[in-house]
Amino acid sequence: MQISTYSRFPDAEMANICCKRTPYTPHHSDNFPALWAEVMLLAIDDLRAKNKKIRATAVEWFISNVFAVGSYLWCCMVLGYAPKTIRNKHKELIYSEFIKGDTVL
Repeated sequence: MQISTYSRFPDAEMANICCKRTPYTPHHSDNFPALWAEVMLLAIDDLRAKNKKIRATAVEWFISNVFAVGSYLWCCMVLGYAPKTIRNKHKELIYSEFIKGDTVL
């Protein structure tokens, strides 16, 4: 039996996108969510990196709408975060290069 985690998304649009995918089932170790929480924190740190290529890679990860293992959307699903909420919280870091007119992608 699969356990659906889609009710964790307060954003109805994101829930509809994710509901078309196979839900996450907790068959991994207890450290599995902690691992992906570290990935999320590292990506947020990378948004502040001095190296432009590292920042660009982090921005690409955050703005991507790809749903695959390791993607931003998948990571949010595993952690029970609403992707839109996280993006809004860090929008100044994510979109700073565009705001300054320094396109990184």
